[in-house]
Amino acid sequence: MSELTGEEKAKSLSEILEVTRASMNEEQLKIGCEEVLKRLCERREVFWNSYTYEHSFNSGKRRIDAVHGSTIIEYEPPRSFHGTDNAQLRHARAQAEEYTELLALEEGRSIEEYSLIAWDGETITFGRSSLEGFVWESARPFDELCLNRLLNCIADGGRPLVSPLLLKQFIGPDTEVGRELLPSLFNAIVRAKCSSKASRTNLIYTEWVRLFGQVDGTETERLARYLEDSSRRHGVDYTADPQAYVFALSTYIALVAKVCAVYSLQRNQKWFRTRRLPPRRSSRTSKKATISVCMALRICLALISSRGIWVMTSLMI
Repeated sequence: MSELTGEEKAKSLSEILEVTRASMNEEQLKIGCEEVLKRLCERREVFWNSYTYEHSFNSGKRRIDAVHGSTIIEYEPPRSFHGTDNAQLRHARAQAEEYTELLALEEGRSIEEYSLIAWDGETITFGRSSLEGFVWESARPFDELCLNRLLNCIADGGRPLVSPLLLKQFIGPDTEVGRELLPSLFNAIVRAKCSSKASRTNLIYTEWVRLFGQVDGTETERLARYLEDSSRRHGVDYTADPQAYVFALSTYIALVAKVCAVYSLQRNQKWFRTRRLPPRRSSRTSKKATISVCMALRICLALISSRGIWVMTSLMI
């Protein structure tokens, strides 16, 4: 990540301090500061997860104010630290530590990889985990050095772990790629079913219906609503053949899973030979992975359009 210029540092710091002065509560502070950080990260091609704001744990009992990869930010009401290690700041540190332990358990990262931050807009404190437990630096006024360090934490720890939520955000059924490919897969299946000629696509689909028909054969009210919504978004009437749509969606998911697996194996082939941990990757690598999957899906779309429905066979094997 390139360093901020002196002018950019001064302007961004001024924005954050103005947000702090204008915020009436923690929520306003959080929204304002995250917006400034997002803008700064996007200018420098630092990966930014739009869904990391207010991250909920699987247990549903806790919620992190903001988490960017392995960087956890615990916001507190504006200027509530009063520039000192007071009770409010100690409470924020304790919350950040608890969230880090829960997140490490949920994600499977080593707890030492996380960076902890407690921030009231005017005063900030940085922490980390060590063998002796959590270690925190003294609270200090938020200045240009702190802003640069905060951005470096996000850039260094902002690499997302591959997750269903991440895949849904970038290559899910309702993304640009999904809106192109799913209708093509669906139409290919319908054409194969209606064709008088035998095809591998029809044979595979028939076998899939035989194996999974008991599970997917009964249309529920929830599925009916989902099909109606998807039909409206994609411009295709999926309600005419729900099973064909479920098969198309299964094919789409299988393709995404295979491309992700191949990309992961290719990037880590040295690790399999040496049995050492794979190297840390930059956020740019995560973007390349996403681009690779998108390109593979577009190639699949091109094959369906130019060579016909036989491509379905290779996706399901």
